Amino acid sequence: MRVLIIGGGTVGSLLIKNLRENAKITVIERDMHRCEWLAQRYEGVEVINAKAEDTDELNEVGIDNFDIIFVVTGNQGVNIVTSLYLKHNGAKRIICKLNTPNYIEMLDEIGIESICEDIVTAQEFIRKSFSPILSKLVSSKMALEEIENIYASATARDLVEEGIYPLVILREEVVFFPDLDEKILEGDRLFRLKHV
Repeated sequence: MRVLIIGGGTVGSLLIKNLRENAKITVIERDMHRCEWLAQRYEGVEVINAKAEDTDELNEVGIDNFDIIFVVTGNQGVNIVTSLYLKHNGAKRIICKLNTPNYIEMLDEIGIESICEDIVTAQEFIRKSFSPILSKLVSSKMALEEIENIYASATARDLVEEGIYPLVILREEVVFFPDLDEKILEGDRLFRLKHV
């Protein structure tokens, strides 16, 4: 699978971490220092220093060569306009990051999927990130419920024994199913899969 990520900030970095084992990734990022950091941190990921709205660069990388394009800069207006340009020029699948939910329905009607920063959940990132196991397990009939008040140093086994299963951990922007002996660390966010 070929993936283009436009915007190499926090969300872009999260996507790289979750997708790089199963995809060939290209990132477009406007900040040169951030480009250098991404290139050093993620070996094998192609990093291009350009603006999201640089149509020459977008055409040069080959919009229609990618199976999915994530448009996740920090500017909602840039994300929307760039997504519209990509759609107009033959992109197969686009996921656009929004800051507010106002445009979700409108973009959906023209075939552009969106993730809203105000209401985004780990569930949406799991679904959108194509992790093979997680994307099969998290269907439209399932949801993630965040688990509160879990003490660090407990293990996944402790939680399973309390009936909290299946368990998903979000740790430093990486989403995974833990082994039973996995210790819960300070700062981990924990979620339980449940039917809705």
